[in-house]
Amino acid sequence: MADLFQVLERALSTLDTAGPAGLLLGIGLAFLGGVVSSLLPCTLAMVPVLAGYMGAFSQHSLKQRLLQVSLFVIGIASVMALLGVLAGVLGWAFGAWLGAWSYALVGVILLLMGAYLAGWVPKGPLSALTDRLGKLGLMRLPKSATDSNNVLQPFILGACMGLIASPCGTPYLAAILAMISYQQQWLTGGLYLFAYALGQGVLLIFVGLGIGWLRHLPVLRPAGAWLQKLSGLLFIALGAVIMLKGVLGL
Repeated sequence: MADLFQVLERALSTLDTAGPAGLLLGIGLAFLGGVVSSLLPCTLAMVPVLAGYMGAFSQHSLKQRLLQVSLFVIGIASVMALLGVLAGVLGWAFGAWLGAWSYALVGVILLLMGAYLAGWVPKGPLSALTDRLGKLGLMRLPKSATDSNNVLQPFILGACMGLIASPCGTPYLAAILAMISYQQQWLTGGLYLFAYALGQGVLLIFVGLGIGWLRHLPVLRPAGAWLQKLSGLLFIALGAVIMLKGVLGL
């Protein structure tokens, strides 16, 4: 895999991005680099989050499930591209400004989602907070296939994961960041980062579709309430792990 990354990195460094053909080729190479890196730990760490989400919120139709997992991946890619461009413009290391606060924020959101799905949200301030988050699409279960919650929810959750996910430290990603920082090709570099993150999300799309399909098998439909609670427990565990990682540096 390391040899393939080196080949991609050399191809990017010698690529002429002045014309449309070169730009499209660079985007394709960036996407391919993301696909290759999809088996590295930074991508696999997102699988349990997507598994918990699709276990609780996946829709009946294949079209809706594909929309859900695609928006999750697009949320990750959007944040990754934005952070990469900001890092290049400001001259900072990629993700250097993300500290314990980002892990705490995402951890709290996952804990609240887990408590909501498990039915453990008591009346009072916590219930009011989950109601407010529900208006943003993070808590409320979709009422129909056309519910706007289907758009907001996976995108916001994906954006949260993109905020804390450590980018895969590959030579190819380093080449894209160098393009932004040293060559000051911010728009091109941002497009490459977006394509790279979309490539990383190919595995997540297949995982999400598979879990959504399993959840809606006729034999498992009677266990829907239990699957929702199980997803809640998974979110609680993930939220606790993320908070410990950020606060204690584990």
